[in-house]
Amino acid sequence: MAERERERNISFEVYQANLDFKKHAKEERAKAAKIVKGKDFQPKWNGHGYTTYLIDPKLRYADGKLPATKQLHIFKEMIPPGGSNIEHKHLQEAVVFLLYGRGHTFIGGEKDEERATSVGDRYDWEAGDLIMVPPNMWHVFINDDQEKPALFLGITTTLLDHLGIAEMEHHGSEGRKPWDDETTRKDFEKYWREAQEQAANIASK
Repeated sequence: MAERERERNISFEVYQANLDFKKHAKEERAKAAKIVKGKDFQPKWNGHGYTTYLIDPKLRYADGKLPATKQLHIFKEMIPPGGSNIEHKHLQEAVVFLLYGRGHTFIGGEKDEERATSVGDRYDWEAGDLIMVPPNMWHVFINDDQEKPALFLGITTTLLDHLGIAEMEHHGSEGRKPWDDETTRKDFEKYWREAQEQAANIASK
């Protein structure tokens, strides 16, 4: 009898939660972050490059709040001088806006033991250009400047995460160490500021 009563209670709670979803979603939106100050974003090494996650539904900001948006994943990524991020692909389509620097991107190609996208189509870019990456295609961003980093803004959707079908693969640079030598650390903030100024100039034209 007690077990049956427990099952009835669980069933009721699940049903009631569905009825209350709109109310709870409204309360959650009210508490969520609507603005985050630029000074609170700190780039961290994530294997691809120094990356700042501007919006990720799973990550809380410094004040403990989650972002108000649930279907966007937006980040800034910085690629080392003469380097690249990791060759990878994902089911989500992506848009990449180049904020600073110059380089090229390979999109397409087939994975083998040594390379993925270096046999794909090449697209040369500079600050102000836009790269669109179709779903499930290998791609890599390569910085052609041997002295300064490149910086881009990446945008994807988290919708496939909610549906449980999102997936990502990467290839060729597992375990790569960060470019954190003393000179890079010293100049990192300078490059970051230069990138913001250049992006602002592009936007104002």
